[in-house]
Amino acid sequence: MPPKRYAVPPPPDFESIEDAADHAAIIINALRRLASTEANSLADKLFACVDYQPCGSEACPVCVRSFRKRLHSGGVKAAPIGAGFLAMSLIPATCRVEVGQLSAVDLKTWVTSRQRAIARALPAEAMFFGGVDISLNTFNNADPHWCKHLYGYVILPPAFDIFKRSVRDGIRSALKRHCPLHNGASRSLLLSARDRATFNAKLLYAYKARFYRRSQYGEVKWKTGKRSTNVDGQSLRSAEVAELALFLDRFPLGSRLILKGLRRRGLRGGTGQFTLVREVNW
Repeated sequence: MPPKRYAVPPPPDFESIEDAADHAAIIINALRRLASTEANSLADKLFACVDYQPCGSEACPVCVRSFRKRLHSGGVKAAPIGAGFLAMSLIPATCRVEVGQLSAVDLKTWVTSRQRAIARALPAEAMFFGGVDISLNTFNNADPHWCKHLYGYVILPPAFDIFKRSVRDGIRSALKRHCPLHNGASRSLLLSARDRATFNAKLLYAYKARFYRRSQYGEVKWKTGKRSTNVDGQSLRSAEVAELALFLDRFPLGSRLILKGLRRRGLRGGTGQFTLVREVNW
């Protein structure tokens, strides 16, 4: 008798279909303003995307929403009972891309190289569920550039006490050794323990639905005189929305996903119909 399937509800902050449609309209308008043949073609594709005939574009908020919904359910089901979770944020040395140069990036090759590096860095029995975020970074309103940023969860057997500093430091050292970090970022690698409830609620941070400007600015605290750096999240400008959409459309739905000890099975076109299969046994 086949195992009983069950549905995992999406997290409370999961985007609605109306949110996805509104986001698609913003992208379509940005592409129309660009007024190039390629941009108009993508705008037409996104406008024609419907449930019964999805476009399957990585640039399509409606298709990405369907993919994320299935991804969340698969990730929650695949993580074993008793597992420990480490949230990881990593800015690699090869993160920077100049504005106007996204089209020169081979996302598939870059993701494959990061996936191999993470697999070498983590223990053999570990799993990893993560993905690539892309932001437009500035500092004091200058030096705008795209940044490729990795976010995800290291999933470990109960034998690894994730709340021990020595365990986290060992994994952190291995990640630094196999995944060279960006020297210019103040916090290029963050690794922190999370409980199961937080993993279930936040795992889709690894595969975000929207992209933003990260406006960094320095300030001096008037009481202490200490310098600090703050970050303000802002919406992308129209030309930036169009450049990013044209870039993402070159790659299949799910191309930003990075997995270790897990694999996708059953993806059919752009419908998001797939499951996550665990490849390690504890």
